[in-house]
Amino acid sequence: SGVTYVKHLDSLLVQTKAISPGLPPVQILAMAQCAVDQGQNNYLDDRERMHIKTLELLLKDQHRLALVNVLKILRQCPGDVLALSLAMDLAHGLGDRQAAGEAAGSVIAYWTERQGGLVRPAIPGHATAMSLIALGFAVGGHIPEAEQMADNAMKQGRKICGALATWAQCHVFDAGGRVAEGISALSNFDGKQNYEGAGFLHFDAILSGYGARFSMDREERGRGKSAALRLYGTHFETVLENTGFASRSPHRQPMYKAPVAWVKPDLITSAKEEESSQSESMFDQLFGRNKKQDEMDKEFEILKQQINLPSKRIGGWDPLCEDVLTWLPPTPRFLADATLLLFRFTLNGTIGHNNVRWDDLRNAWEAYFDIHNKYSNEPPNFCPLVSLSACIIMPPSEAGGDRIGSGSLSRGLHKLGKLLNLGNASNPEESKAIREIVAESSPSFWLPNTDGTESEWKGIVHDIHSAIEGVDPDESDVNQSDQDVYRLRYNGWIFDSRPILEHAIVYAACKAGDIESLSIARGICSRGVTLRTMSPEEWWRYSIVLGLLGDQVASEDAWNTSINVGASQGAR
Repeated sequence: SGVTYVKHLDSLLVQTKAISPGLPPVQILAMAQCAVDQGQNNYLDDRERMHIKTLELLLKDQHRLALVNVLKILRQCPGDVLALSLAMDLAHGLGDRQAAGEAAGSVIAYWTERQGGLVRPAIPGHATAMSLIALGFAVGGHIPEAEQMADNAMKQGRKICGALATWAQCHVFDAGGRVAEGISALSNFDGKQNYEGAGFLHFDAILSGYGARFSMDREERGRGKSAALRLYGTHFETVLENTGFASRSPHRQPMYKAPVAWVKPDLITSAKEEESSQSESMFDQLFGRNKKQDEMDKEFEILKQQINLPSKRIGGWDPLCEDVLTWLPPTPRFLADATLLLFRFTLNGTIGHNNVRWDDLRNAWEAYFDIHNKYSNEPPNFCPLVSLSACIIMPPSEAGGDRIGSGSLSRGLHKLGKLLNLGNASNPEESKAIREIVAESSPSFWLPNTDGTESEWKGIVHDIHSAIEGVDPDESDVNQSDQDVYRLRYNGWIFDSRPILEHAIVYAACKAGDIESLSIARGICSRGVTLRTMSPEEWWRYSIVLGLLGDQVASEDAWNTSINVGASQGAR
């Protein structure tokens, strides 16, 4: 999330009561700097020094160098799960698929050899490590191996690593267009049980956003029926409103107390309790109930008394450290996922382009950049996808998108956002309704424009497509090296970057309506329906492009396939 986000957290923590009398309030950056200052002590081993070096690089927002250092740790200490988790987080933020695959590949043999069996159990942390390895393999394109590892990790440690295994399954299901399985794993009640407890840094909301992507894939577009939009409202809108970011006025202290209190039960038992514990039932005597496990389960109890339930009072109580850490403001990655999700809602007709949710999201981005500019004079550069997402509603120079590749991708996305005129709702309450029938209010939202902006839409297709290929076909130099092409090309995790790129290109091509743009869109759709055959949305977009190219028969076939594929998965 960057150093500026941590500094903002410290500004909230400094207002909290001390955890113990005589101690100052908790400050994360001060603790991190104290650890860095101890980096050369003699009592530390090489692995610990490398971890502290990684922390020092992260404090300087040098995430690329930090990733290189973490990969070095994994090569020397393949059993270090903390380093493996850091590697995946850093590779995710940087959009580096190769680094994620390298991290997983360098430790897979170590953990496979220690998976245990019927006699010898697996070593501690095995399920967590295998979930992270499955994620790296899935991102790297090794789908069958990743799916098997994620399934085994889910069976082995669902309560411990369910969220990580679900994260890996996201990429597996998306790669094959397995929409029904994605909905089951991320949108339905049974699947959400696996990750709903992973709320730190809003990880549960981000996974729920992935579930909304699968859910909207098979929804009837433009008709005001969207279960995915409810997921957005539950997991994203709630955070933006409760933290004040939706109105560009972030709250200076938590609105909620920490929801539960953890206490250790009294170890002194009465004579009556001892007598009842000695009288075991016949069932327990026959089947050997595990008393030791029962004692471990009772080591901590959750008190659900009225005084510990969440409170909506802003004033009248002094927040504690745990109140802040269980009420985190939205992270940059959270805002990026919310933007990408709302972007897809807009392009497939779930909401209109002037929906008030865009106004709330613009306010949230402006609030974030107000905080960022308070502590830094440079745009954020630790996560390319954050900068690109912000460019949809913010100038690229402010969001840092002009520094990614040649700058054409951020330029194209910003032009797209301006032409769509996102937000500016005339009737906020009506536009925020679940049933917004875009097919009636804007029946031509996927048809070519006739208002003289066709050349601008064609320019958007050109900018975004050249960023994907790494070469500008109109201005390319015959002496351009392969290294220059790689440097100019945007490389991100496919499941994260594909929606923002492919949907933008195809939509802009349809609005432009020229043969060159539509041919680019047809190539993208052709690849989509081949690799993700069971995705109704891929066939739906393909039918529109074919219709605009004049191939009516193929367009009707693609449309019918979209309906049939959706119906076979439980919805039209």
